[in-house]
Amino acid sequence: MSQKLIGEEESKLKSFLRKRGLFIAMATTVLGLFVGIPLLFWLYSQMVIPIGLLLILIFASGTLGILQWGFVKNLVDMEYHQFAMYAFSGFGMCLINVFLLLNFFTNIGTSTKTFQIDKIGVLRNEFDIYLLGEDASFALEKALSTYATEHFEFLPNSEQVTIDFEKGILGIDKIVDCRFD
Repeated sequence: MSQKLIGEEESKLKSFLRKRGLFIAMATTVLGLFVGIPLLFWLYSQMVIPIGLLLILIFASGTLGILQWGFVKNLVDMEYHQFAMYAFSGFGMCLINVFLLLNFFTNIGTSTKTFQIDKIGVLRNEFDIYLLGEDASFALEKALSTYATEHFEFLPNSEQVTIDFEKGILGIDKIVDCRFD
């Protein structure tokens, strides 16, 4: 019977990660790809979030995933390129969805703004609304068009729209109601 030296025995966490770490990373990557990406598209359509900010959030969350490499490279039997895929499509996608869901379901304030309507179009049973003014942005027009398509059968011929917003914990707005005047 051989006796192990003190400190030679592997901790339970290290043993678990060495044996199961690759499977956990693969499961997280599959979850991020097949659940996270559709959820991200849905959240993007429900909030007034510029595409540039969304890309920055994706990059930042993936970078946070990459920063784990130094801690787990000796514990997980995985190559760096496999870990990078896990970091962005697994860890990063799950992290950004958690943050956006937190923003979606928390309300730290409300506001109401009125915008002039430039034009309203209908394409394949979906409304396409264009606004005038310096506060009007592509993200707002996209979110308003999605909201109007989901909540209205037809839109009146109006010159302005009043939108009620809720601000989430990350400061990203979502449309909770709109009235065409």
